[in-house]
Amino acid sequence: MWNRLLGFFFGAFWVVMLGLLCWSEFGGQRHLGSGASLETVWEKMLTSPDASAMSIMYGGEDIGWCKWSPTILEGGPASRGATDARNLEGRIRDVIGYNLAVEGAFSIPGDTNRYQFKLATTLDDPHRWRDFNLRFNDKVTAVRVQADAARRELALKSEGALELDTRFSFDDLRNPGQLAGQLGGPLAAMALVNLPFMPRGTNASSALAGFQWDAQNAWTRVMNQRVPCYRLTTRVLDRYEIVVLVSRVGEILSIELPGGVSLVNNTDSQM
Repeated sequence: MWNRLLGFFFGAFWVVMLGLLCWSEFGGQRHLGSGASLETVWEKMLTSPDASAMSIMYGGEDIGWCKWSPTILEGGPASRGATDARNLEGRIRDVIGYNLAVEGAFSIPGDTNRYQFKLATTLDDPHRWRDFNLRFNDKVTAVRVQADAARRELALKSEGALELDTRFSFDDLRNPGQLAGQLGGPLAAMALVNLPFMPRGTNASSALAGFQWDAQNAWTRVMNQRVPCYRLTTRVLDRYEIVVLVSRVGEILSIELPGGVSLVNNTDSQM
């Protein structure tokens, strides 16, 4: 089971990290949909007053949970006490960045193990990330990934069934098969390159060159009521579609992923 999970972990890890690499290189250059501003939607997701608590579904079966929790980082001079107008409830002082935490747990059908993940990233502004930390574990094995945008360096460490402790540069992400072979041996490399969504060859970054999000105004149902929302869509490698529904205040309503995996907000059933 861990060999299969390892392949999927490296695949997901590579897609996320290469996406962050492109994000750091191209900044705010985004493809905008004709119906809504992607920058506006993303900023609302980072400043949402409530966390997004979701169930992880696979083939219609509830297999786990996930929570998206954004936090605004405030700066400015020190507070002068209760009389300071900047301390009024709900008032935000100077915004110096954002923290985003995503955590959850799930079980794979047919497997008695329970897997947990926790991601934390800091952004200087909505389009520039500073650092990235990811932990993925079960009862006996823990994998930790840390990335630093300024140094363009990643650190990977695992304990338990898989022992690793290494660092590599962002440029190493351009050949995911070779990277997986160095980190996890031939089994990880074979599992990774045989995943259907992985590009072939060594110029992997060009495979995601067309990775673009489109934002549109849409409608969905929340608690049996029809409400307006934003609909974000993209395609990975021009084949695998991802659809995200976001409320007008930035709460994630649902996420549709390839392979029959979806995340559904716990508020009520969506469209």
